[in-house]
Amino acid sequence: TDDTGEVQHHDTTAVVATVSAAYSAGALTTVSLNGEEVEDHVALATDSNVTSSGGWVFALNRVDNSVRVYTPGSWETPYKEFAVGVNPQQAIVCKDKLFITLYGEDHVAIYNIDSGTLAGSVDISSYDTHGDGTPEASSAVVLDDTLYIGLENQDQTWTGIDGKVIAIDCASEQVSGSWPVGGNATIALAGDTLVARWGNWYNPDYSVAIDGEVGVLDPDSGFTAKLSEEDLDLNIQSVAFTDEGFGVLLASSTDGTDSYSVHCVDVSDWSMTRLADMDEFVSDAVANSEGEVWLATRPHWINGGDGGIYRVDPKACAFVGERVPTTLPPSALTFY
Repeated sequence: TDDTGEVQHHDTTAVVATVSAAYSAGALTTVSLNGEEVEDHVALATDSNVTSSGGWVFALNRVDNSVRVYTPGSWETPYKEFAVGVNPQQAIVCKDKLFITLYGEDHVAIYNIDSGTLAGSVDISSYDTHGDGTPEASSAVVLDDTLYIGLENQDQTWTGIDGKVIAIDCASEQVSGSWPVGGNATIALAGDTLVARWGNWYNPDYSVAIDGEVGVLDPDSGFTAKLSEEDLDLNIQSVAFTDEGFGVLLASSTDGTDSYSVHCVDVSDWSMTRLADMDEFVSDAVANSEGEVWLATRPHWINGGDGGIYRVDPKACAFVGERVPTTLPPSALTFY
């Protein structure tokens, strides 16, 4: 408990979706927080995401569009497994309901965890501004019983246009707000601060784009940019923040080398410090309750590298311990 008597959650374990270099096999793997115990458990689809919410761990299978619900620590048999819509991205619990964002659909699905049945949906078709049938709902966070979702709004050339963050009231299951951010919009939390990121990966000529921003989303006043790709001369790939407001920003170079850089960010003043350059492809970055951000990395198809998990203390802006190798390269991770 903290000094108010409120029970505080402390993560004990990382759950990792791993996949072979040839994408022929995948596994659910757990890693102790000190990085010393790594254990493979069951096979996963080769395009899977893992998330944790509401005391559950979810494995989202984007090959055959299904979701497994696991009781943490019981990996051999899922608590439930059920089919969902096209390309599930994020599973998150709010008001005891399981909300699933679907990249290939025009709605957010709501499931009953105990029965594994569809309990409802939230129509987001009006946000499909480029007319391909989906606004590409992806990232999601919960704050004060409200679900915030990033709508990437990519067209068929992988260009994001008119990306937004929307809010869904979890009790009424209705959209309660929306804010224009920019193409390929994503949403994250830094403590109680909503942090949005937007920006395209490439220009129409396939040069690296530097049109994006990272900033604060205030539900009352909208999006305020704090970091600019143009000013930084970087293509920001993703951000992840601890509850204290320290985070990691991952960026790719603009010089055609396909290299990645890792930066530490302090949300209190939006100062940024470059920690390292990496040859590996960084596929995921997730913060845990202990003040670390873990990076899931894979050998890069051009630059090589070892792959594995790197632990970062963003407050100290330093790596923690040695690289954690896994049997298969990691592609996504979460904590419980």
